[in-house]
This record gives sequence, structure tokens and C-alpha cells, in this order.
Amino acid sequence: MKEIRRRFSALAVLLALLLVGVLSGLVFFIQSYQVTADMRTVSRDFNLLASRSQQVLSNLNKRAVPNYLESRDNERVLYQQFYEQSARLSVQPSLLILNAQTQPIFQSDLILNRISLNYVQTVIKRNRPANAFMKVTKGENDQHFLLFFARVPATAGNQYSVLVLNGAAFSGENIKYGSSFTIADNYDNVFATNSTSFILPGFGKMDSEKFAGHFYVNNDDVFLMRRQQLGKNIFLYTFLRSFPLMMLIVFGLVSVASLLGFLIWQANRAANAIGDKTNAAITELVNETSEIREGKQKRIQITTNDEFQYLADSINAMVERQEAMTTQQLQLQKQTNQYELKMLEAQFNPHFLYNTLENIRITIKLDPALAEKLILSLNRVLRYSIDHSGEPTTLEADLDVLEDFLMVNQVRFDKLRYQIAMDPSLANMPVPRLFLLPLIENALKYGMKTRSDLMIVVTCEQLENAVTFTVIDNGGGFSSEKLISDLPPVESETHHGLANSFRRLQMLYPTANMQLSNTDDGGAKVTLHVARA
Repeated sequence: MKEIRRRFSALAVLLALLLVGVLSGLVFFIQSYQVTADMRTVSRDFNLLASRSQQVLSNLNKRAVPNYLESRDNERVLYQQFYEQSARLSVQPSLLILNAQTQPIFQSDLILNRISLNYVQTVIKRNRPANAFMKVTKGENDQHFLLFFARVPATAGNQYSVLVLNGAAFSGENIKYGSSFTIADNYDNVFATNSTSFILPGFGKMDSEKFAGHFYVNNDDVFLMRRQQLGKNIFLYTFLRSFPLMMLIVFGLVSVASLLGFLIWQANRAANAIGDKTNAAITELVNETSEIREGKQKRIQITTNDEFQYLADSINAMVERQEAMTTQQLQLQKQTNQYELKMLEAQFNPHFLYNTLENIRITIKLDPALAEKLILSLNRVLRYSIDHSGEPTTLEADLDVLEDFLMVNQVRFDKLRYQIAMDPSLANMPVPRLFLLPLIENALKYGMKTRSDLMIVVTCEQLENAVTFTVIDNGGGFSSEKLISDLPPVESETHHGLANSFRRLQMLYPTANMQLSNTDDGGAKVTLHVARA
């Protein structure tokens, strides 16, 4: 119960935080879209105004301004063309023309009463010989202006015309979602704005450092911030006030409390239901196991369709396996004495040792080197065979001794040939000592009865899910009765080596099985299979 409540409480907090996070993320996503959309709107309106202003100035500089500079008596024509061109703009600009000495020679209105002539002259001197550029300046009565400078091309000297736009006329009236904006230059001089939230008091400059990220927190307010470059030295700052932090915190706490209460109530109901069902299942399981312990039944019989039924099935499987293992253990124990009595017979035929010693005696005189080799091989075989440690050996070591055994027999039977092949991945596989020797002796015993040029092939292969050990000879093969009969018992006098090899391998690998068959050319084939995952 306590664990369920604890988990449900943690789940409630997690879900509440997730809910707050999702809702907050959704709100920020929507507002981010809105502030981005408003930023694009302001950017589009400003770029349109700037483009048209530059076009107006360019059109005037083609004819009207050069004609005026050549003869000052056509001022009325200049006024007329200026107002015709400026009618294309959404705001009414002012026109200022300066000669090569940056002295004003024409102004459409008293614009120099609102902006500093000294500022205009300084800007022109610093930006010569540039053909066109923009600047932002602050004029009288905290008015802000955007100045478009263009050099008059058809005149001698660096004479400039300047189109002046009042920032108060650019209000961002097309803003759809209520975002605030400020247009300023790279020195934070403001041209146009609809909010003073990020204008430094006393300086009238933009506080651009607060737009370094996408969010800005000021006391209880959260702002979504955007910054975009509009021109070479003009920037647009757009921001939107989001939900207050306190509102989000209160909403989060209320959500946590509500979900916590609801989930604790559900936890109590679930815990009670689970407890009742668990108690009933445990009681039934205890009663069933008591019946098994007292010998009244062999299986637990409950049907709950849950983990307790799975536990009961597992216990039943364990009991069945225990019974099978007990039976197998008794059978193996019974056969142990038989294996020990048969060991020498299963490993070597006494005639093998006698004939080998006789061959060594004769070979010492004729070929001492071969005799020495025979003695070493026989020594390895005998030492290996009488090691009764009972510990399994590796397949590679076992095959080395089998090769010594076959080499010794090759001296006895000069036409005997053999071949041993092993998959390298099986080199360290644990196997019973000399478990294949009875099969090889069986092949020698019965194969030599039919032909003297006996060929024995031993193969150890790694298949996809199994390992196979195969002993093939080109002798007379198995009889039809032998192929269809069951595996002979160990104590059988006929082909006792087959059963011995199989039983010993099966003790180490219970899944082992053996198959007897004849090859296409009539020879005998014995295959041992060991399933491996």
C-alpha cells in the first residue's frame, strides 16, 4: 500500500510537471509564432518603405536635383517633382540637398530645425565616397529620424541629397498579434518604436544586450525576444510579453495538488483490490503446495490468469524436472560401475598393445627413428588413457591423442589411412576423454575384416545450432538390422563401443544423440549431435 501510494504520488508530480511543461511549451510555441509573424510584418513594411524611399531619392537624383544644381531658378520644379515622387510613400519625407562643401542649398521644409546640420555634415564626410547609405539620428523634442543619403551622380564634386523620414510616422499598424518593436541602428539609436520597455531612460537608446537570447525574464514578466538585421547597420527588435511567472507557478502547484489527490485516491482503490486478490491467490498457492508436500498430488492446480498462475506453472515445471533428474541420476549411478569395469576394454584392445610392442621391437633394428616415434606416440596414448581424473578435456587435446593412436595403428596396418578435421572454433570445447576412441576401434575391428586399405575420417563441425562429431570408414558398413535397431546397451558384447561413446558424451551433454548410417559406397558412418545455443 505504501509503495503504491509513493509511486502514484511520484507519478502525479511527474504528470503535473509534464502538463505544466506541455501547456507552457504550447503557449510559448504559439507566442513564438506570433512574435515571429509580427517581426516579419514589421520587417516587410520597413523594407518596403526603405526600398521606395531609395527609389524616390534615386529618381530625384536622375534629373530634378541635377537640373536644380545647374540653375537655382527652377526650385518650383524641384518641389513639384519631389512631392510627386514622395506621394508613393506612406509617410511624408523631407528633402535636403548639400553641395560639395556639405553646405545646405535646399530643404523642402525646415528640417534642419529638427535635426543637426553638423551631424549630417559629419556623416557625409565619414562615408565619402560611398554612393548611398542610411543613418539614424535623434532630433529635437526626442524625435527620431531615418536619413537616406545618395550622391548626386550627374554633377561635379561630391554633392549629396538626403531624404529624411520621421520615425513617428512608422507605427507598425499592420502588426497582427500585438507584439512590440523597435528599429535602431548598430549604435542603438532608435528610429521607430511602439514601446519604451527596452529603451534606456535618459539616453533614448535601445537596450540591445537584452536581446542576446530568445527569452528574457524581468521580475515577474517573461518576454519572447527576436532580433533581425534589416540593413547594413539597421536592426529590428521584436518582443512579446508572455504569461507572468507567478501565474505559471500557481497553475503548476494547483495541477500538482489536483493530480496528486486524484491519483492517491485511485492508488488506495487499486491497492485494496490488488491486496484482496493477492491474499486469495497466495492462500490458494500455499494450500496447493501443502498438498504436494504431503504427497496427495503432484501438480499445483490454480487458474488465476496472472503472475501467480505463472509461478504455479514454474513450480510444476521445476517439480517435473526434479523428478526427471532424480530418475536420471539413479540410472547414471547404476551405470557408473559398468563403465569403470568396461574402461580398459572400451579404450584399448589388448592385442593393440601386444602388436605395437612387437612392431617396435622389429622396427628398432630397421628404422630406429620410426621406432622412437612409435614409442613416444604409444607413451602419450597410454599416459592419456590411464588418467582417471574424471575431468573433461578439450576437443583439440583429445584429437591429438587420437591421431597418435591412429599413427601407431598405421604402422601395424601399412595400408591404413586416416584424416582428422576440426572446426577451429571448437578447439576449447570440453569433451570426455577419448570419447571417440571406441568408435575408431570399432571401425578398425570391423572394417579390417572386409578390406586392408581401410580409410577412417574423423570430422568435428560447428553447425548453426549444434556440433557434430562424425566417424566414417570405407569398410563393410552396418547391417540392415543394426541400422533399424535401438542403441545397444553398454553391457552388450556387440558394438559396445558405440553405446560407450554415446553414453559418456550424454553425461556431459544431456541433449546429445547418435545416428548410425552407411555411406554411399557402403562404409559405416556414426554421427554424434550436441545441441548448442
